Amino acid sequence: MSQLTFTVGLRNKFMEVVDMGLVDDFKRRYGEEIYRKTIERAGIHSSVVGSLAAGEKLPDDEESRLVFALLEILDYECCKCDCYPYLTEEEIKKFLLDHRDEVLKLRIPPPSYLGVLVGVYNFLFEE
Repeated sequence: MSQLTFTVGLRNKFMEVVDMGLVDDFKRRYGEEIYRKTIERAGIHSSVVGSLAAGEKLPDDEESRLVFALLEILDYECCKCDCYPYLTEEEIKKFLLDHRDEVLKLRIPPPSYLGVLVGVYNFLFEE
């Protein structure tokens, strides 16, 4: 499981390093219910008009499926409609950027090839 090491300050008296996986961090930030609703969405659009319709497979492991679902939400602009009212585009991008190293190591298909062409995922590669 990929890990994120981040620093947590406790009343400015001392700093503690905590290891937390991508899925655990998502659940900590947004809760179990939003995690479940996000995972349930994975492939909802891509299976009709995206990479899954073109023969790619939906990732099996939790981390890959979560990242796929978040990228799909960005790709199909689900944050801008009632399709996915739980997180904003900015929250999703911040989460993915906070886990950039882990995200870039995952072997997952893009939710849509059009998203790749128009640069939906470019924010992950910018410094």
